[in-house]
Amino acid sequence: MKNKLHKKFIICVFYLIVSIFLSLLYLLGSINNQLETTENTMSPAASVILFSSFLILPPLIWLIILILKKQVVFNIEVETKNANKKYEYSALKIINSKIDIYLSNSNFKKILNNYCSSNIIPLWQLEFACIPLNRHIKYKYSLKTNSTKKIYLYKLDKWISNLEDKSNYIKLVKNINNDILNNYFDNVDTAYNIKHKNYNGYTEKFSKVFIEIAELYNSLQNQNIIEKEKNNDNYGYYAFLYTLYRIKKIQFYNEAIQRCEYYNIDLKSSINTIIQILYNNDISEDLIITTLWAINSKNNDFNDLINTTYDYFTIEVKNVLNRIKEKEKIDNLLDDKKEKITYSLSKIDLMSGEQFETFV
Repeated sequence: MKNKLHKKFIICVFYLIVSIFLSLLYLLGSINNQLETTENTMSPAASVILFSSFLILPPLIWLIILILKKQVVFNIEVETKNANKKYEYSALKIINSKIDIYLSNSNFKKILNNYCSSNIIPLWQLEFACIPLNRHIKYKYSLKTNSTKKIYLYKLDKWISNLEDKSNYIKLVKNINNDILNNYFDNVDTAYNIKHKNYNGYTEKFSKVFIEIAELYNSLQNQNIIEKEKNNDNYGYYAFLYTLYRIKKIQFYNEAIQRCEYYNIDLKSSINTIIQILYNNDISEDLIITTLWAINSKNNDFNDLINTTYDYFTIEVKNVLNRIKEKEKIDNLLDDKKEKITYSLSKIDLMSGEQFETFV
């Protein structure tokens, strides 16, 4: 991009110089009375100004735009360079390197695959739990209650968005911004406590899942499947949570593909078509949403955020199913051949086995 801007800049300057030169020639011609003025024509001064405007203004505006673009590119390059320097000494790089080590460990991957297949994995929380979030405490005073309330704020360092690293982990982290952290505060807050192994205040079922995950991580260290953490920075734990999160997403995708193959669904079909086929085969609404989300997750190389993409597919599926059900209702009402029979619970109770089978 920088080279392209440089070439355009040279062309623009050349065009501007030529335009100025031609305008000067035109001006000299006017001064030497080479342009005659009649009642139906402009004065020499006016014609020079008009001629120069049409000739000089386009390259001048273009030059200003290129200068601004060049400044933007320069700023981006500086920010990217600074971000890459910070990354070299950051927690993100330590976590990323540990993820590479974990994924190259066949025993570790096999254990996590089997664990994900047979256990509940809280993806909504894990995608925030696997990154080193900053938590700030803010005190807010209320005039009504005459008391001070402690509020937690979660933030991600801004320089992360300028990183050049294209690993899957960094792609996932770069998809998270401070607006998302605010919009999904409950999941973020839960994630923070997961990382610090603080399960107080959560339901017993919810806490049990995270306790079991932490116990698995400790067991893997104790059995020398993975290296023990030398300090309490939790970076190895973050890497473990990310690997668990990614493996579970891949499993969801494989299940979705098998489901689509079973019902002869072409993945290139529109969302409406896929929803219609799954609905016609009595697939539940939740499973339809999960199927669409899982397929889309593969398209993003599993670096999308379930908190945002799952919400999108939830709305999409509900809207499509509402239209399908409305059409079914109207079609039934338009069908003159359909018998208008109503059944009460008392009538159903009096049915014989054969009558009930026919009714069903």
